[in-house]
Amino acid sequence: MTLDWRTDIAQQRDARIAGSSLATAEPAEQLHAWLVTKLQQRAHGIKVKDVVTYKRGEDPHVAVITCGDHVTFPYARKDGVRCSFSIVLRDDVANEGAEILSYSFRVHAPDAAPSTPAYLRYDFDLTAQHDPAHHPRSHLHPGHKNLRAPAPVLTPRELIGWFLGLQVW
Repeated sequence: MTLDWRTDIAQQRDARIAGSSLATAEPAEQLHAWLVTKLQQRAHGIKVKDVVTYKRGEDPHVAVITCGDHVTFPYARKDGVRCSFSIVLRDDVANEGAEILSYSFRVHAPDAAPSTPAYLRYDFDLTAQHDPAHHPRSHLHPGHKNLRAPAPVLTPRELIGWFLGLQVW
């Protein structure tokens, strides 16, 4: 037990997250196909399959699904808010699903009012940081990279529904 109760609570929370598996009911390839289909239904003038990439790394069980990066936001909602995301998954062959290793979802509102954050970023990091009270594994950045708020761990489908306004089930 440390003197800082925030650190204790954050460490306990991160231990619970690390001890549990954040899993999807589908393999990474099926999640990618679902994403492309759902996003294409709402796309405005872009071919989603050209901007949502799917690739495997050196480990054949690890897949990365991306749409843009922290600078480019290729997907736009009807309201003009632009979106990007990346999801890293490890296929769980035994359970025919995938474990979510990390993700980052970003929305950018170029015409946001001065009192509103210009962007929101929702992250689930690969591992807990050295100071979980100030950098929890699952967190939200409301407009500044050094400003973090603890956030619940959500599945990619939940985040896509929230950020992109899609029917997720």
